[in-house]
Amino acid sequence: MNFIITDAGYFNIIDEVIEEEQWQSIASLLREKLRTETAKLHLDLFLPSNLLERISKDIVRMSVSEPCGLRGCSLHINLKQKNASEASDIGVVECDWNTVSTFELHLTLIEDKKRWYSLKDLIAPVLPGCLNESHALEVFISPGFKLVKRKLYRPN
Repeated sequence: MNFIITDAGYFNIIDEVIEEEQWQSIASLLREKLRTETAKLHLDLFLPSNLLERISKDIVRMSVSEPCGLRGCSLHINLKQKNASEASDIGVVECDWNTVSTFELHLTLIEDKKRWYSLKDLIAPVLPGCLNESHALEVFISPGFKLVKRKLYRPN
């Protein structure tokens, strides 16, 4: 059996590979930024297993129509905690330091208010030595997030 790949099919495969590399790169940048900035804030963030992958894929998708693509993205990361009235700033990820930002994405991670804390409160009295003793505030993140795009230019 012979397979014939047309030029269009070939470029679709290349586009898929490039897109996968882009979201994996963004996920890595995001993971590292969250790790360094939350350590400075004395926070331990617990993320759902596929959250960074979903966020990164959305970021790549939202950058497709931009003049510089993903290179023109500034990603502002915020955390909305359960008892806070406003989200707190965690940091900014510049997707490409050599490119002027053409758009901003504002990512808001949302603390999970219901699932983890009841389990933690049940375990603490029974097994007091098993929980985090590092004095860092543990924050469990919801699978939901908010990602808002803001263009920094006016199209002609």
